[in-house]
Amino acid sequence: MKNAKGICLTLALCMGLSPVASAATSIQAAPNQSKIYVDGKEVRLSAYTIKQNNYFKLRDLAYVLSGSHKQFDVTWDNGMGAVKIVPNRAYSTAGHTLTSSAGAGKATPSFNTFLYGGKEIALTAYDIGGNNFVKLRDVGKLLNCSVEWDAAANAIVVDSSKGYTEESGLSQEAKKALQRVTYYGDRSKCTMSQKQMEAYGQKLLDECGDMYETPEETDVFLADLENNGNPYLVVSRPAPGVGAYAPVVYGYVNGKVQMLCDCWDGSASGGRVSWLKDGRVLYTEWETNDTTGYGNDISNEYYTFFNGELVEYTEPKKGDWGSEQASPTFNELCYPGFEESERCTNVIEAGNALLEAGRGSVQTERSKMAAAMLEKLNSSNYASLAQAQLIDLNGDGMEELFVLDSFSANLYYWQNGKLMSKETGIWAGGALNWYLCRDTATGELGIEYESIGGGDFSGGSHTFYYLSHTTETTQAEYEAAAARNVRMEALGGDTVSVTNHRDETRAALQAMLK
Repeated sequence: MKNAKGICLTLALCMGLSPVASAATSIQAAPNQSKIYVDGKEVRLSAYTIKQNNYFKLRDLAYVLSGSHKQFDVTWDNGMGAVKIVPNRAYSTAGHTLTSSAGAGKATPSFNTFLYGGKEIALTAYDIGGNNFVKLRDVGKLLNCSVEWDAAANAIVVDSSKGYTEESGLSQEAKKALQRVTYYGDRSKCTMSQKQMEAYGQKLLDECGDMYETPEETDVFLADLENNGNPYLVVSRPAPGVGAYAPVVYGYVNGKVQMLCDCWDGSASGGRVSWLKDGRVLYTEWETNDTTGYGNDISNEYYTFFNGELVEYTEPKKGDWGSEQASPTFNELCYPGFEESERCTNVIEAGNALLEAGRGSVQTERSKMAAAMLEKLNSSNYASLAQAQLIDLNGDGMEELFVLDSFSANLYYWQNGKLMSKETGIWAGGALNWYLCRDTATGELGIEYESIGGGDFSGGSHTFYYLSHTTETTQAEYEAAAARNVRMEALGGDTVSVTNHRDETRAALQAMLK
């Protein structure tokens, strides 16, 4: 039985609150106005455009391809409750007629089981007027039948004498970059465009430090929830303020990334996410602890996804869920603190990898440097950083990153293809300040670390950090050192007031990635 927590979420769904969902949501389907050619002959078929894809009546396709090398029959199996597609057999239904789409129709996601040659397959399908309309490219791929777009003739061209080819392939660089992101499903069947990868990557980096405040503890994976090659973006992150882990799910529809579900119910509980036998369902389990630390309330929530949207909230039928049907589960793949969590991809790594995959080209040294610095910046307690500032200390066009947090100051710099670091002072006794300084002999910029009242001589101690060297001064050396190392602007500390450049620094690093 669902508890009050589950009931509240159900009410939120019914009222249109986040996450947005309804049972069997209908959408408008526009009649397709393009010409349609099958094996060189123009035909009139009932066809609709839904989310920029063409959907055809399955039986119409069987009829027009009957007698060709890619013919198939369509029947209904009462025993299995499934649509059967029988390859290499002429269409057997007598009296079938072809008609064009009369007008706009209401399309409802079809969750029918489809069998091809006796094996269950994944087809994106809608029920329009009581008929199954399937994505044309899904059928073309299934039959290995050519489906092309002729822009000059404004026509869809189906050719049973040719094999199927994807609309666009990924570059080798994109495939290599994508390998760095954890993927749930058959990676070899991934049909994501590079535009979609770039959009996913940018979404992750845009949310870092805002929605995802602890990037190193926030895991990301691509999940092919529908087994159709177009994965959803799932982020498993600590729920705000409670430490429990909760998934956030994004889809990609009509060229835009949309948040479909922030699947956390707001309770101070421990949670996990898993995968149901039905590939469209994301499952979460929440355990609320009482004051003794023992779990006293467990509830299950289910989120159903279809064609890039959250369309239904429902519990599976009895027998659909079981541990034997959930291997591997999401928490085994990507759930911080679990044994297999080292296989996960954190949000910064995933964002950078998806951006690189989307661009389909090898990163420049500058963009590699920016990606590494951005990862370092966001892996800290970003909201509490006293300072984060880019400074080109040696004038070579490759900036250095100065970061002042609650423990110490660090200078990060790019060297031989790697991000290096140099500690430039820690928070200790006395009043501490950091300044940008210049070596008057070489012209090089550096960082001055000043300790007032905590040093071994009057006026405190001073250390000057440069990329090429570090100068620690004694009392006898101080005046000469101070004369050579001219103090410039203040960077932060106990007795100086400065502008925090944290947000503009992050924005500048993200811009270098583009």
